[in-house]
Amino acid sequence: MLLALEAIARRTAVPQCRIGLHVPHPSGTAGFIIESGPEGTRIAKGESSGIAAIEARFDVLLQILGRHLLLAEGVASGAARIEGSTNTLRKLPSLFELATARR
Repeated sequence: MLLALEAIARRTAVPQCRIGLHVPHPSGTAGFIIESGPEGTRIAKGESSGIAAIEARFDVLLQILGRHLLLAEGVASGAARIEGSTNTLRKLPSLFELATARR
């Protein structure tokens, strides 16, 4: 997952934010920290307590990043759970290259 996210991370200036990502898998949950700013988007393994966070299966996350599924729709359907600032989490698609295709 880390390699896939790094491959689609923007390398140009993006809105500055820090977002936690939790991706469930059969043996638990993978935790990542997404940090962004003038130098692009960086992803690292780690826990995200105290910051805006999203939990979703990887396929759902990719749909959100590509703007094929709005964050609000994912939350309403139960496919994604969020904690913290919704405004911060709405920036998520703009931090990745998949977001270039608009709805």
